[in-house]
Amino acid sequence: MKWNNSLIATAICIGLCSCSSDDSEPSDVENKEPSTPEISQEMAEIWKHIDTPYHEFNETKLEGIVFGHIGYQQDHIIEYINKGAQTAHDTGDMSADLNGDGWINRWDAAKKTETARKVDPSANAELTVDPGISTQTLASSIHQVLATNPDGLGAGTARPDIFVEGHLSVFDYLRYLVATRSDLRFEGEVIRPDESPFNTHQFRISWDKNGDGLFNEEDNTLYETNFNSDDWHYSYVPSFEHLVGTKSHNYVVGYTMYRRMDEHWLQDEMQARFYSTGPVLKTRRELTWQWEQDWLAKNEGKVVLKSLRRSSSDHPASIGLPDSNDPVDPAVYGRNLEIRAFNVRNDVYQPGVITGLDVYLSLMIDHGIDMALAYWPSTASNVKADSFIVQRIFDYKSGGFSGVSTRYFVAETLDFSTNPNCALMGTNGMPSTLSPFREGAEVPWPMAGGSIDECRRLFSTRQGNGGLNINHDMSNAVINYGIDIMVLNYSTLNTPDLVTDENYLGYLGDKHIYRSDYGSYDINTSCGEKPCIPVTLIEHNIATEEAPVGNAPVLDKEHFGWKMADCALCHNAEKNPLGHGGQSWPVDSAAGFKEIQPYYCATCHGSNGAPKRHSYDTYCVQCHNPNNTDPDKYGINPKNHGEVSNLFLLEPEDNRVNQFTGTNFGTDSRGEADYTKHIPHVTEKAPTNLSGEIELYPAFWVPHNNGYTLSKSFPDPFSCTTCHKSN
Repeated sequence: MKWNNSLIATAICIGLCSCSSDDSEPSDVENKEPSTPEISQEMAEIWKHIDTPYHEFNETKLEGIVFGHIGYQQDHIIEYINKGAQTAHDTGDMSADLNGDGWINRWDAAKKTETARKVDPSANAELTVDPGISTQTLASSIHQVLATNPDGLGAGTARPDIFVEGHLSVFDYLRYLVATRSDLRFEGEVIRPDESPFNTHQFRISWDKNGDGLFNEEDNTLYETNFNSDDWHYSYVPSFEHLVGTKSHNYVVGYTMYRRMDEHWLQDEMQARFYSTGPVLKTRRELTWQWEQDWLAKNEGKVVLKSLRRSSSDHPASIGLPDSNDPVDPAVYGRNLEIRAFNVRNDVYQPGVITGLDVYLSLMIDHGIDMALAYWPSTASNVKADSFIVQRIFDYKSGGFSGVSTRYFVAETLDFSTNPNCALMGTNGMPSTLSPFREGAEVPWPMAGGSIDECRRLFSTRQGNGGLNINHDMSNAVINYGIDIMVLNYSTLNTPDLVTDENYLGYLGDKHIYRSDYGSYDINTSCGEKPCIPVTLIEHNIATEEAPVGNAPVLDKEHFGWKMADCALCHNAEKNPLGHGGQSWPVDSAAGFKEIQPYYCATCHGSNGAPKRHSYDTYCVQCHNPNNTDPDKYGINPKNHGEVSNLFLLEPEDNRVNQFTGTNFGTDSRGEADYTKHIPHVTEKAPTNLSGEIELYPAFWVPHNNGYTLSKSFPDPFSCTTCHKSN
């Protein structure tokens, strides 16, 4: 993560300089509320459905750095975990849990590697990941090379019908690599979109994998056709954190994609892997493309959503959602819904290009689906999002560890799973006779002599993400052809949420409040040198002029520190102990605290001018955090909020992920989480390196409020929702 030293200096100056005089005023710069520019009536209607203040997208351009990998990669670690977890789920056999902690995850894979090397230290570990060729490229270099039109496919992007000048696709990144590397080349002429049956660039590529300076069949391997191959495609990860991400298989392998490479927006810090996918995956993605082409033609060029459905399995509360308009199937909200372009991101896409954002806006504005969106610049984990997310579907809101989401499917290519159904396809990738979506269907993979292990190698992935079912920013996905099935999900992830209408038990440590719902805690050792102190977090009611508390004054604009959130900057024993004599400070001792918490001051003195919030009421720091320093982003960095206005250095010994990786729980008979029932779980992150060995995460800068710890003075979201009341 990047650390901005100017933030430290700014915080020190605020603490030392802003309280020097009672009759001075806070600077206009610090306290000026962002003004909303005048916008068109159409844009105002759009922004009614977006639960964050209006953000103006000016002229933008791909900047920063892009990460790339070349070559096929087989992840033996995740294969071991998926297979072991599935066996445990089906039979109760936990033999893959090698360390005996009740979970099946990357710790067990590392244990297997460790055991193998004790027998033979020089042996290649069985459970490893080979990252292949890796490269980091400045966006400025990509622009400079492509401006010369090195391959005749266009100066700049090869898809000027989709992207405006200054923006590129993943295919454009491949063009750059081919133009600048001596071990890659296009074979023959590249088929252009207007000549392709799938409206995309089709090509043959050769890769001198063995590095002998020759392009020939000697470069082919067991799983790769690297000479004159037409099955090369890509996988991707949206934001590659090179310091931490290498410990997670997803950050190296990426998601197997069925989307057209030349329609995928290339963004800063994105990672793309280019490799020979083999004929099966090529057939499967071309089936998807063909369906899209046929569906567009059937609708006479209109982009149409064939079926909008709800999920009935992701969360018990989603069963029986109201307002289904289909009398036959209550899980269907609508059929054959036309989608139109709203051109909100005209800084990136050409007018008329339809993205997932247009799908959401069409559903809300044209078809009356009760949803809300939000704009995220970057997240607390420093992922550069620059996109819209689904904030709410009906009454279900996104939260810290639960959320609403959408998935796009083509029915015949629901391929990827932790235990893929190999009966859906033949060995050539065509549908099987048990899935007769098309003429010429093949017998199922197993009956055709195909190896189940081979099927799993291609289609077994963490949480089933792959193809069109991607854990990926749907709002920026180009959808110019239509959708077969769109599913509205509500899902609970990992741990319970922090919700402000419920009391929450945490543990007060030396530095932070430790979240009691993540991992296992030893009350005597988990919080530092002293035993953990239980504390209760709750959203408080603030005093108002209409409802004062005793004789305590409710602050107004005459207050010197008007709109300064951190009361302790000025009101403390050393500086200006007005009203409390430096002794009887307002401390929420009944909840277990010993610290001054400015939001507790609001229970007597009011909100001190804190602006109202939008309807998001949990995990506020997902967006409002010190990683967001761009002044053009609306109020994203919470200034004058004490420690939460700055990052802190998370040491390896304090990182919960270095200690516990199993975080999922089972469910009881009502479908609610049962915290006593652990289930085999494939973790998203774990402290192993690509060689399969234990390697803890290093120290890195994080917000004080995060998924594992909370700020002692401004705990999210309880401090936020106490002072920032909803509209």
